[in-house]
Amino acid sequence: MELSDSVLEHLRHVASLPDLSGTRYELECEIGRVGLGVVYRARDRELDRRVALKVTDATLSGEARLIARLEHPAVVPVYDTGSLPDGRTRGTQAQWRMQHSGSGEPASSW
Repeated sequence: MELSDSVLEHLRHVASLPDLSGTRYELECEIGRVGLGVVYRARDRELDRRVALKVTDATLSGEARLIARLEHPAVVPVYDTGSLPDGRTRGTQAQWRMQHSGSGEPASSW
């Protein structure tokens, strides 16, 4: 059975999405790609609010702890971190201080 290029691309995309099963987060969309990972807009089901969720390789798990110690107006605070079933690390930021969320809508509108 042969698969078209578009089907293969779709499968690659779906396989790259983070597995948030067993977490309090529900994936909404990708906001953007950064040097150390991918940032998604997600919903915190427990607190009923939207968050920015950054997913990085497991080797970068200390990044969230380091950033959580920083207090500066230009640094978005980290509120939660943990491991995903596939071994990647996630860090959750309750406020995303960007002009736009990556989808063309102002971050303040989410």
